Amino acid sequence: MLFNKNNRIKAIKLSKANRVVNQPFRQSNARLTQNKTLLAHNNNQYSESQSQEV
Repeated sequence: MLFNKNNRIKAIKLSKANRVVNQPFRQSNARLTQNKTLLAHNNNQYSESQSQEV
């Protein structure tokens, strides 16, 4: 019984540690996704303006 309890506590500690470690990656991934969206938007606007000039 004690063994299972200790394992559960270890698992909880590990998952908390993983959250702390992954936090900056999640933030930078969100920024990357934002940048990709902006790039796609800018590319669309650019190609629209190019087709209007011709």
